[in-house]
Amino acid sequence: MKISELPGYLAAKGIRLDAYFLNGTDTTEAYCIEHGPQGWSVFYFERGLRSSEIVFDSENEACAELIRQLESDRSCYD
Repeated sequence: MKISELPGYLAAKGIRLDAYFLNGTDTTEAYCIEHGPQGWSVFYFERGLRSSEIVFDSENEACAELIRQLESDRSCYD
């Protein structure tokens, strides 16, 4: 899956729009995905800090991890 496909997929699953951010850390608190020099990073961002960051070589792997994290956190659902 590609980042461009995530909004539709996550909306269909009932994941709140404010539970994630798909381009870095321009948010106060959310699950995030970002592409940087090291690869594709998936992390939780809160109070200016990244936690549980995992870096992947592929966009597909990073999207799958973001989906897994969001779907496993019951507070992310409408």
